[in-house]
Formats: sequence, structure tokens, C-alpha cells
Amino acid sequence: FSERYAVIRRRLIPAPPASAYGRARIVLISHAHQDHTDPSTLRRFPQDARIFAPAPAARYLRTRGFRVRTMVPGDVVPFPGGTITAVAALHPGPRLSLKARADGRALGYVIRTPERTLYYSGDTEYFPGLADVGRRFHPDVVLLNVNPHLHSRDALAAIADVGAPKVVPMHWGAYDGRSVRLAPGWIDELIEALGDRVIRLPVGGSLALRDLVPAAPR
Repeated sequence: FSERYAVIRRRLIPAPPASAYGRARIVLISHAHQDHTDPSTLRRFPQDARIFAPAPAARYLRTRGFRVRTMVPGDVVPFPGGTITAVAALHPGPRLSLKARADGRALGYVIRTPERTLYYSGDTEYFPGLADVGRRFHPDVVLLNVNPHLHSRDALAAIADVGAPKVVPMHWGAYDGRSVRLAPGWIDELIEALGDRVIRLPVGGSLALRDLVPAAPR
């Protein structure tokens, strides 16, 4: 939620209002890059919220005084009302790394509740693990990070592989910078390609899981 990212990048959209996260019980960290693992942002969350992260992000946060549970692909954690399963992402995991690997140092998460199954991709490139998530978990909705690592045809291929009937696109356009510029109408283009499968959520917006159409068995 910081106004600046890596000094040279300025936030272009507002931070979520406190009402959107003030009652959070769980925080899922995908990897250790600054725009995903920010101590000043985490300190805005309730102090008793449980934090889950892959090893590089967990190590970094512990040096900043946070209690974190380290997750690796395949780990399953229960919470009141469901489970969280860590899955691999193809992305650099350590704080300063630029080399993408699918070795568990960057993660996505599958959240299962009695109502629906959600998949949060984290930052990832297109890779076979996306189709594996679709086959194993049949998510009802994918929270997809669209960014320089996954965009255009790769984003559409990822959505097809995951197979979720609903898609919530996120991430791209939050900060300025040459590597993250995208036409303002990118979500409109995604809607043009996928129709009502795309759910456009404003910053701080919410979505009732019971209103989602369940994924068809495959």
C-alpha cells in the first residue's frame, strides 16, 4: 500500500480503505519482492492476523519482527471454514532475485471453503503448474496477477488452463514505471475476450462467494 515502490515507482491507484482489511485473519504472501512483502503495509493489518509465506519472504519478515509460518508447495493449513494449500509459482522468490524458478520460493495459494474454491496465482509466468492447479482443484474463481510476467496471450492461456469460470484480474497498473505500463483499457480488452467470466473489482471491493457459479467437474 506504500506510495512508492523501489523509490522510482509511484503508486497510481489508492490504497485500500482500512475497512477492506481491518478484520483480516490471514495474510498470504506470494514472494519477497518489495511490492508483495512490505513491512509497513503488514503493520496496518490486525496484529493477530496469521501470516503465511514462502521461505525467502518468511526469513525477511522475521528480521523485521513478524511471526510467519513458512509454506512450501503441497502444505495444507486449516482455518475456520476451510483450508489453504500452497502451490508453486514460476517467479523469482528472494527479495532481490530476478531469476524465475518454480521451486517453492514463490507461491500461489488455493483457498477451499464449503462454498467455493479460489486460486490466487501470485506473480507467475505461464508454466505447466497452472494447468495442474486446474486439474487438481477445479477452482471457481482465479485471482490472477496480470503483469509483465503474465499478460496478453499468456494470461489468456493461463486462464484457459486453470479453467475457473470466473476471473478477477489484479496487479497491473498499480504503479508507474517503464516495465509496468499498460493501456488504461486493459481490463476492457480482457472483458472483450472473455465476456462475463471477468469480474471487475474496484480497490477495496468485495465479492460474495455464494454468488459465484460453481466450477463444473472435469
